[in-house]
Amino acid sequence: MRCVFVLMKRILVVFAALVVAVAFTGCNSYDDRLSKEKIFDLVQENLNTLLADVAKDDFTATRALKGIRQVNQQDNGVIDFDCGGQGFGPSTHYCGFYYSASDDIAGIWCASPPEEIEADQSGWSYQQKDGDNTYYTEKIADHFFYYEASF
Repeated sequence: MRCVFVLMKRILVVFAALVVAVAFTGCNSYDDRLSKEKIFDLVQENLNTLLADVAKDDFTATRALKGIRQVNQQDNGVIDFDCGGQGFGPSTHYCGFYYSASDDIAGIWCASPPEEIEADQSGWSYQQKDGDNTYYTEKIADHFFYYEASF
């Protein structure tokens, strides 16, 4: 009888470990990000709506646009339009676009200090020297910029 109890206990421990492993794997593979092309299209096709919402400081119409998960107003006046993410813990990736009246490419929450951002082919980027953090931004329209960041 004791052997059966020990065997059942081991099976339960192995099963619990498998459940935890599968749960974390699922978190890491979940990806609801819009592609860069879809974000550019979203902004260009809805520019009047976005500008109207920025002007009246009411993002009801913008929040209804497909692909925008959240709208976050930062203390510095930059407005973040979250378009999804992927990953878990130290393996996360985010993307979206932001509005900056001053065209500040380092004003978004995920940006690096301006002195560390370098001109890139079509925009600006940052690669952490001793790590895996990255940031990329590119102008979509006046005051609107695409961003992607990974940590």
